[in-house]
Amino acid sequence: MDALPSHIAMLDEAGEIISTNAAWRRFGEENDYTGDSFGVGSNYFEICKSASGKDAEDAHRVVHAIQGIIDERESLFRMQYPCHSPTEQRWFMLQIARFDHDGELHIVMAHQNITDLRLAQRAYAQSQRRLQAVVDTVVDGIFTSDENGVIETLNPAVCEIFGYEPEQIVGQNFRYLLAEPYSTRYTNYIRRHRKINSSRYAEVNHEVKGIRSDGSQFPMYIAMSRALVGDRWLFTGIVQDLTARKRIEHETFERERLQIELQKEREMNELKNRFMSMISHELRTPLSVIMLSSDFLRRYGDRMPDEEKTDTIATIQTQVKHLESMVEDVSALSRAGAGPLDINVHTQKIDIVDFCRDITANAQMLAADTHRIRFINETACPVILGDTKLLRQAFTNLINNAVKYSDHGTTVSLALDCDVDEIRIHIKDEGIGIPEADQANLFEPFHRANNVGMRQGTGLGLAVTKQAIELHDGTITFESVEGQGTQFFVTLPILEGV
Repeated sequence: MDALPSHIAMLDEAGEIISTNAAWRRFGEENDYTGDSFGVGSNYFEICKSASGKDAEDAHRVVHAIQGIIDERESLFRMQYPCHSPTEQRWFMLQIARFDHDGELHIVMAHQNITDLRLAQRAYAQSQRRLQAVVDTVVDGIFTSDENGVIETLNPAVCEIFGYEPEQIVGQNFRYLLAEPYSTRYTNYIRRHRKINSSRYAEVNHEVKGIRSDGSQFPMYIAMSRALVGDRWLFTGIVQDLTARKRIEHETFERERLQIELQKEREMNELKNRFMSMISHELRTPLSVIMLSSDFLRRYGDRMPDEEKTDTIATIQTQVKHLESMVEDVSALSRAGAGPLDINVHTQKIDIVDFCRDITANAQMLAADTHRIRFINETACPVILGDTKLLRQAFTNLINNAVKYSDHGTTVSLALDCDVDEIRIHIKDEGIGIPEADQANLFEPFHRANNVGMRQGTGLGLAVTKQAIELHDGTITFESVEGQGTQFFVTLPILEGV
């Protein structure tokens, strides 16, 4: 008895304490018990009956229990009770039993200190309450199910999301809360993972469609995981209602779409205004020259020298060609912008070498003695498929621009290079170059660099060229330094079966 940690006292059948163990005596010393007997010889019944205050109820209950054991109504009695001191909180477990020895009845009372256990239980209970409070107040639904998918526990958010009372969901398989095909996928997930013994596996996260109690479907997100609890697998699911998020995403998308459409409409209006202003300006000048020249011929033609008359007619023809060029640019831009739905560019066979040689020859004839136009080709090139009119317009625009924006006496070159997959055309001039600030918008319709001065143009040529090249599945890029010249690089694919 002295070796045991419990505080033990032995009573006779009259309730008198006949012996105690060392732990009982140490407890008395630690709690300032006065007297050498530590209760031996005292009647335990009388001590309990004299208790008052908050301890009286427990004391009377102990007396009743001891009497029941003496009368053999009970064989064992257990009771937890507090026994706090001024400096600490303590709890004990009282156990009372009887035994007979040499015809005499004895009662054994053992008081075991369970303070650590009680504090651990209290901390665990508090932790459980905190965890439950968190689970019950989160907006996401949380549930657990067995290995067959039958829901065992859930938080209030699950009921709110699906529109059920707890008793309507607990005991049901979670797949019934999902629309097809997600219900089948969930069932397959449960069936697949309950056969896997390893605790390591991939968590499942995906968007699905849920079904509320009224039968309506809604977007939701579900994350499923699995854990081994004791000897059974437990599935945990987290559910989020995505209805509000999807509505916000849709509203945001619609708002952005409307903003883009409004921006495009503003840009189109600006483009129209620029077009009308540009065309009005560009048409006014050649028409004025034609009007003045024709009026001059009408009034003074019969008295004009032949040379002056020829120059005047040449001026009219030059302005008419300029008008024709503008009309071609606008027509080509509209034609190219219609895209493949309205035009199939891969219909004509083109000998690209003769094609480029012819373009440079025509450009040289128009440039006369003001510029030198060179054609460079050192590789054999195959026949390609394309739209002759569109490609001629594109490369003519590039060469005409090179001539227009270069000083007299300079050279413009068109170099042709081919391999098995593509042809490469390199057009280079020694002109005024393109300012860096204008390079990003160079291929936009009606855009003209700020250093073109009084040179005529609509800003349509490069837009026509780019769209014509891209309709042929090609690319066009450039390099330019202001004051040093510009180089354009065009690639066109060589189609199989040509």
